[in-house]
Amino acid sequence: MVPGYVHHTGHHCGSTAVRNLLAFHGCEISEEMAFGLGAGAAFFYVPLDGQSPSRFTNGRTARLEENFLELTGAPLRLRTDPDPDRCWQLARAGVDDGRPVLLLTDLYYLDHYGTSAHFPGHAVILAGYDSQNAWLSDTGFEELQSTRLEHLSQARHSKHPAFPLDGQMIDLAPTSGGGSPGVGAPRGRAAAVGGAGGNRARPMACSSPRWATSRACRRWSALPRRSAPGRRPCRTRSGAPVSSSK
Repeated sequence: MVPGYVHHTGHHCGSTAVRNLLAFHGCEISEEMAFGLGAGAAFFYVPLDGQSPSRFTNGRTARLEENFLELTGAPLRLRTDPDPDRCWQLARAGVDDGRPVLLLTDLYYLDHYGTSAHFPGHAVILAGYDSQNAWLSDTGFEELQSTRLEHLSQARHSKHPAFPLDGQMIDLAPTSGGGSPGVGAPRGRAAAVGGAGGNRARPMACSSPRWATSRACRRWSALPRRSAPGRRPCRTRSGAPVSSSK
């Protein structure tokens, strides 16, 4: 377990994870500021015929965490590795060195959600691990949540078409003398505001313009209620799956 890491709950996975990661390193900002500095306000709609759910919408940019690094210049690093074993070694090395690591996951594979719906890009903080489980700091949960290491690996390398993952992780690089330096306050930039209004965040390739989304929504009533055998339609809110009662 990372000594001194404190989990603070939040409303949205990405901004909560960024806030908690910075707080550990001595930079206290609000979740709302993390969301704004990541140019988070956006909207996209992705039709995914043959998937469950078959329609994917989100009220934030697809890459808030990456935007935050780019727009603020915070001394954090984003790394990826398509090989699951190498990727896990990178993540666990941070914990072994006493540094929490932000991971992007598909919550479908995380044990504390259950396999109810895919939601790739869900941000959590890796706060510790043992021989079988990882301990995750996750949004609205009051306590750290555990998930088996093999399931975390699946979550980090999900190839769901809405947002294929390659083990994206964000942490603070250790100093050459050992340990981690403090993080100064991120420098705000006007680009964060312009980015939210103009969708400066790199859009997902299958995002639809608002007018096309509106037109498509009118046809939702014709969609089958069960898009996969034995599975109810689901919607996700703030990174947490909520099963539809229909």
